[in-house]
Amino acid sequence: MFLAETLPSILLAFPEGDEIIRLSQYARKRCVINREAARVALKSVDYSRLLLEFAAAVLALPEGKARRLEAFAPRCLDKRAAQVGQLAAEAAGGDAPARHRLRVAYKRLRYALEFFAPLFPGDSLRNYHQSASGLQELLGRLNDLAVAGELTAEALPGSQGEALCCWLAGQTERLLPELEALLGDFHLQAAPWRTQ
Repeated sequence: MFLAETLPSILLAFPEGDEIIRLSQYARKRCVINREAARVALKSVDYSRLLLEFAAAVLALPEGKARRLEAFAPRCLDKRAAQVGQLAAEAAGGDAPARHRLRVAYKRLRYALEFFAPLFPGDSLRNYHQSASGLQELLGRLNDLAVAGELTAEALPGSQGEALCCWLAGQTERLLPELEALLGDFHLQAAPWRTQ
C-alpha cells in the first residue's frame, strides 16, 4: 500500500528532495525482504505440517448436533459489534495502534455481515454495512499514514525526515474529525440482526 498509494501522495507534496528518493528506495527494499520472508515461510516444512495438522484436527471433530444458523448469526454479530464498540471508545482519542485494532475489528464485523447477509435482507443491512465499510476504509487510510511515519523514521532518522513526519502527522490530524463523524454515524445505525 505504501508504494502504490501513500508514496504518490508524498511525491505530490514533496516533488523534490533526496529524502523522498531514499525513502522510496528503503520502502522497495523492505518490500523485497518481506516478500522473500513470506515465500520462505510458505515453503517451509513447518507451514506444511501446520496445514496437515489443522486439516486432521478438523476431520477428527466429532459429529455434533446440527445448530441453526439463524440462532448462531446474531450471537456472532453481537460479539463482533461489542468488540467494535469497546475499541471505538479507545480509538476515538487514541493512537495509531488503537485505530488499527479498531480497523481489524471492523473488518471482522464486515466479513461476518457479508457472510450472514442472506439472513438479514433489507435496507437496514445495507446501511449498516455501508457505514462499517466507510469506517474501515478511513481507518485503513489512517493506518497507511502511520506505516508511512514508521518507514520515514526508519529510512530518514533524526532531522532528515522531520518535515515529512510533520506532514504525515498533519494528514492524520486532518482525518480525525471525519473519523469521529463516521463513528457517530455508525453508532446510530440499527443492528440489522436485531431489527427482524
